[in-house]
Amino acid sequence: MENREPKSETNWVRVRSECSRTKAFHRLRLEAEKDIQERNNLRPEGVRYKFDIEAESHAFIVYHESNIGTRAIHFNLNEDGISITFPNGTLICKATPTINEDGECCLKVNGKQMEFWQVRMLALEDLFFNVS
Repeated sequence: MENREPKSETNWVRVRSECSRTKAFHRLRLEAEKDIQERNNLRPEGVRYKFDIEAESHAFIVYHESNIGTRAIHFNLNEDGISITFPNGTLICKATPTINEDGECCLKVNGKQMEFWQVRMLALEDLFFNVS
């Protein structure tokens, strides 16, 4: 890991203001849509499963549909962050927006700062790659 000079001129108040729960949630949804498109493009020819998304203003569901049923992951915007759950309500993780030491918007999960792609991988990896 390279040594970085801290960004002493970062306007952290402005950056954090732009890293709101709502903006972070919408970013997760847009990036999940791209993940779904990429995963569908990687399906072998002739398979009978697909991935899709259903979205509302404060929630979206990513699901895997096959001839043996449907599995899903729920993303919900709450007053205190973004909850990612299984359909039965079991919590996968709760993500809250923050800024990292580089002055960039990221998500905090279990006290650890994570990039948006890392949170999506945490939530969707099993759904995308444990398929039948």
